[in-house]
Amino acid sequence: MSDDVWIELRGLRVQARIGVTDAELEVERPLLIDIDLIPFSCAATETDAIDDTVDYSQVAAAAERLARERPHRTLERLAAEIAEALIGGGEIAEVGVRVAKPEPPMPQSVDAVAVRVARSAEADRDGEDDGL
Repeated sequence: MSDDVWIELRGLRVQARIGVTDAELEVERPLLIDIDLIPFSCAATETDAIDDTVDYSQVAAAAERLARERPHRTLERLAAEIAEALIGGGEIAEVGVRVAKPEPPMPQSVDAVAVRVARSAEADRDGEDDGL
């Protein structure tokens, strides 16, 4: 694992169908996705070569695709799907995914609701989650 490199993608804006009710699922709503990655290795700190780091665009594209490809009832499931896909690619040792839904349809006035899910490749290999 590359202890000295933590890659952050902040504020990926995605339109997706997400919600508890069937009516909510009919309309795309904005989501904001933040992703924190710790790669197994990142030689780019020494080489300055783009091929020696994680491709940020591919990470963002994977998150966007997962958010848009089908409706989700919960932020929790969407965040978990994104985290599991990124860990499954083999380059990432640890990942944290935060999905926020601005101005959710609820009786109280809140700016957003958000869920953060973390996954570790070691936990994935062991078949268990260590709760990071």
